[in-house]
Amino acid sequence: MAEASENSDELILQMDDFAMKAERRIENSMARGAVAGLVATAPMTAIMVTLKNMLPPGQQYALPPAQIMEDVAESADLGPVLVPPQKEPIIWTAHYAYGSLMGLIYGALINGRPGRSVSRGMAYGFGVWAANYMLALPTANMKASVHREPAGRNAMMLVSHLAWGAIMDYCSYEQAEV
Repeated sequence: MAEASENSDELILQMDDFAMKAERRIENSMARGAVAGLVATAPMTAIMVTLKNMLPPGQQYALPPAQIMEDVAESADLGPVLVPPQKEPIIWTAHYAYGSLMGLIYGALINGRPGRSVSRGMAYGFGVWAANYMLALPTANMKASVHREPAGRNAMMLVSHLAWGAIMDYCSYEQAEV
């Protein structure tokens, strides 16, 4: 009887150890994803700005992060909250924070999967773009939705998100190897 109790206690300890390691692994993966999402937002933003400047003059208006923040402020009945000089830091802080949040979610989804995958990162970037610009923003009746923007601006945002996903996936593993 004592031997069965010892075996049972050992099994419980092994299960606890396994659960703690799994919890640490997902926490680490989420943290790496959050940092990678934040880091990848910088080149994504540079790509957005570069592509915006290549669009016809009539399509070179505010980038979607600014449009989204203005729509949010308006829908919350905050009036002209986003006024210079506070406007730009608020917009870009929110943009980078959202990139980090999407990276954190990616980290949870890929938890422990081996190796880099540019295609997996790009697929996730596409998913983030589609979920936001084809579903969430139109549902919220926001200006930046895919249904309200010309094809050139939609392509600008899609390419930016594909690059973000690829860079984010690469960075999440690069950090793990340092």
